[in-house]
Amino acid sequence: MKKSEYIIMIIACILILSGCWSVGEKRIIQEETLSKLEIGKSTKEDVKTLLGKPLEVDFMTNGEEQWKYTYAHGKMKGTALIPFAAFVTDITEEEINTLTIHFSETGVLKKFGAGKMESGSGSVLIKK
Repeated sequence: MKKSEYIIMIIACILILSGCWSVGEKRIIQEETLSKLEIGKSTKEDVKTLLGKPLEVDFMTNGEEQWKYTYAHGKMKGTALIPFAAFVTDITEEEINTLTIHFSETGVLKKFGAGKMESGSGSVLIKK
């Protein structure tokens, strides 16, 4: 094999292993979208129009309804190319974003909170 063929094979391997992925509703991490949520005013239909169907719906004992949305994305790190690296270090970078929305018994937005976890660490972004 020629040197140029080896280089092409290496580049192809890097491109294949450097894949990115995402799942869920990306709109939950967009500030301009979240700014449209109005406590005491937005209804369940307003939220569904803005964010789509929730991933999970819970009914609380106090009559409130809770909707949960998730958006996760990640990519492979360069260490993924090192044989057996997964045994000693993380070979991916992941970020999981959640949005939890509470509605009153009448179906009006009562409160919401957003959070983010990045490859093992967590932090709260917004809580209203």
